Amino acid sequence: PNKLPKVQFDLDDVLQHPLADSFLQRCGRVVNIVEFKHNRNAVGTLKAYADNNPRSALFSPLDSRIPRLSIPMSQCPDNFLQKRQEYTNTLFMARIDSWDSPGKATGSLIKN
Repeated sequence: PNKLPKVQFDLDDVLQHPLADSFLQRCGRVVNIVEFKHNRNAVGTLKAYADNNPRSALFSPLDSRIPRLSIPMSQCPDNFLQKRQEYTNTLFMARIDSWDSPGKATGSLIKN
């Protein structure tokens, strides 16, 4: 059997080929996120955690693209834990302060 001669291709030459898009598949993966940037404000409701956490409350935004936020209890209304039913229909505005990992964001209340 005849052996084909070995040919080496430079990556730049292959990428410049006119038909490169038809035989190359560009792929990659995220290896690190240096800084989460999300400075949008959100409107939503404030709820107590199921375990009645005295340190923070759960902010549920109306916009599903924004994650739920953990809000320090020091920023919540003074009687929030005692009269949480009064706040079920109250809308609050909050902003994301940090977003350490998906689904784990902390924020602060701006106003209600």
